[in-house]
Amino acid sequence: MKKNHGFTLVEIAIVLVIIGLLLGGVMKGQAMIENARIRNLAGELEATAAAVYAYQQRYQRLPGDDERATRWIGAIAGDGNGRLDSNDNAFELGTMGNHERRNFWQHLRHAGLLKGDAADTRQPQHAFGTPFGVVSGNGATPLGLSGPIVLCASMVPWQAAEALDLQLDDGRPDSGTLRAQVQTDPAANLGNAAAAAAQYSVASGAHYALCKAL
Repeated sequence: MKKNHGFTLVEIAIVLVIIGLLLGGVMKGQAMIENARIRNLAGELEATAAAVYAYQQRYQRLPGDDERATRWIGAIAGDGNGRLDSNDNAFELGTMGNHERRNFWQHLRHAGLLKGDAADTRQPQHAFGTPFGVVSGNGATPLGLSGPIVLCASMVPWQAAEALDLQLDDGRPDSGTLRAQVQTDPAANLGNAAAAAAQYSVASGAHYALCKAL
């Protein structure tokens, strides 16, 4: 009679080691991708801030509010009152209405300070695949931040938001130059009176609007 031979303990151990190595490689790869996205988002925040400062130095106006933006064919001028006026959502993903928060991105593109077609009126997406937005901090304090422009990255996963805050600021969502508010929808409005979160939540699936005053 033919005997059926099972796996030996050595063979089982080898298989378990191989599975462990494969799982470890996958997890390490995912961590590397996440870290790369965090670095990219940090770079995008700094690059956008540098573009705004360059625009102000060159034209003596805020991008989006620049009433002389008709220097470029197709550009929509602002009203020159020193803030970004709008009643629309800060994180609208599609083509935005005719207001200065949309003009902000258009003016930077026309000036060659932000990559992309100047005819594209959509907000750029950051490293985590959701849009940047801007709110006006002039005369108000969104998340307690003050300044003519507050730049926000929408729907940043909590681990990445906290890591960025630790890297660029003080690690707290309610203090320092980088602040955050819980966000459940990339199109959710962040109003001028919005309050910052007290702490970063470890709840599964938690996301934040991460904001920096410019």
